[in-house]
Amino acid sequence: MKNIKVNIDRTKPTSEEINAGKDFDKLLGMLPATATVSAGAAAKKSFWKSGWGITSLAAATVAVATGVVLLFNASGSGNNTAGNNGSNGNNNTVDNVRQPSANSVQTPGAFIAPPLAGVDVPFDTYRVKSEKGGKLDPSSGSHIIIPAGAFVDNAGKPVKGDVEVRYRELRDPVDFFVSGIPMHYDSAGTRYHFESAGMVEIAAFKDGKVVYLKPDKKVEIQLASDNSSTAFNLYKLDTNARNWSYLGKDQVTQEQNNNPTQLAEQKIAAKKQETDAVIKTLETERDTKIDAVVKSTVLPDKPLEPKKSDKTKNRFNVLFDTKEFPEMANFKDVVFEVDESQKPFDRGLYGIKWEDVQLLKGTKENTYIVSLKKGIRIEKIDVYPVLAGKNYDEAMKKFNSQMDSYNTALATRKKAEEQLQQQYSKAISEQRAVYQKYQDAIRAEFQTQSVSSQTLRVFQVASFGVYNCDSPMNYPTGGVVNALFTDEQGKQLTCHSNVYLVEKGRDALFTYYKNPETTFRFNPGSKNLIWTVSNGQLYTLMPEQFAGMPVSGEKDIVLKKVEQEFKTPDDMRRYFGI
Repeated sequence: MKNIKVNIDRTKPTSEEINAGKDFDKLLGMLPATATVSAGAAAKKSFWKSGWGITSLAAATVAVATGVVLLFNASGSGNNTAGNNGSNGNNNTVDNVRQPSANSVQTPGAFIAPPLAGVDVPFDTYRVKSEKGGKLDPSSGSHIIIPAGAFVDNAGKPVKGDVEVRYRELRDPVDFFVSGIPMHYDSAGTRYHFESAGMVEIAAFKDGKVVYLKPDKKVEIQLASDNSSTAFNLYKLDTNARNWSYLGKDQVTQEQNNNPTQLAEQKIAAKKQETDAVIKTLETERDTKIDAVVKSTVLPDKPLEPKKSDKTKNRFNVLFDTKEFPEMANFKDVVFEVDESQKPFDRGLYGIKWEDVQLLKGTKENTYIVSLKKGIRIEKIDVYPVLAGKNYDEAMKKFNSQMDSYNTALATRKKAEEQLQQQYSKAISEQRAVYQKYQDAIRAEFQTQSVSSQTLRVFQVASFGVYNCDSPMNYPTGGVVNALFTDEQGKQLTCHSNVYLVEKGRDALFTYYKNPETTFRFNPGSKNLIWTVSNGQLYTLMPEQFAGMPVSGEKDIVLKKVEQEFKTPDDMRRYFGI
């Protein structure tokens, strides 16, 4: 019997190939008799129904006609997907939304399989009010614009309230590797590898359940990129077809992100706001401490200075209670002379027999009023207390002694207040000096800078998932060896996560799918390194060891186990100098 060669690595037929083979009668007429497929007495399944993943009769017919059996995992995007079989209820498109969850290594054969346990590119989480939409501004400089009323549930009904949007960006070989997102693209029977200008993954959830985009709504992504080339295409990862879908081109724009004058003034304004807040705090502390000093310092009552009587002035004798007027407690035989500075005194008031006479406090300090009342008539006369002769001399002695005590206590309090004022005035002046120095330095720094901008790759998405701005390319050239990948003891590695080739300086990840690899291609002029994972352990060949790689023939490539534990992609970037 003639041997039949079966190519198990043949790429899945493209949609163009499938469409070209839809003339079933013509194709069946071309089949040799030995390729006929039929069901025998044992009721065997037709091979396209056996769960191998052929999704249509047309695809099955093409597979038979070409003598190729296509084998691939029919589980969609693997066991960390969520919502892959759900529709938004309004159209027949499927959102390939993965459930971002705890970082874990997936089962072998999964389409998206982070190879290192506990290491993945984290998602940023945002809250968006569904009815209002919003603009998200990741720290990378990108922008995500979500229109109002954009979210629906799996039945197509509008979602209300807060929606949790999860978003992440993948930019270099480390991100591509740890995420497990494939970086190859199959088209027309040819496998290409991607060089990326930026990749994003976006998903949305309400109360832990996946939500979708309304058919007439699109989310705009303005992806900050280091690459301004227009040679890149836009692709979406189709986890059901296990391939990237070509969407056309993104729009490359420039966003001014460095207006020196504007940036300087923004920094100065922020510093002023910070300085003002510090000064306000200092002033509040100062006032609080001064109030405490005032309250804690016991001052005696300020004594009233006695005045010597003038016999030429009009006067009254008025009885008063020293408890009501304690300032005159030291006065003996006090009388009240009339103050005629505001209006002249009517001496006729002396001839009236008044029914009531009262001494009242005046409106100003140490002023008094004699109130005279008869019937409905009331007269009010401004007066001041006076003493005569010996009474005046004794009162002056007491006044001078009490005034000394009062001034001493007052001076002690004022000194404490002044010390606090000086202490805080110095601190406030220092804050203002620091602000002024900062202001001058910032203006001088930005005066020499020119306006700069960053590249934004702008595109709109009608569903959530993974999007990539990529340029397809072939494997590197210049060297090709029949490679066997081993550990340092010469044992062949199982390479559960494939073998990855990285060219430093390029945002690409070249993938090799078996060990040994008979056509391991590389560019000997590049700074190359290799990654693979065997039994959960990362192995690598660093650029300095790769430099001695022959450009042809057979080669046992010894990979070294990486003993360092990585917790984040940044840890891995630092270790490999990427």
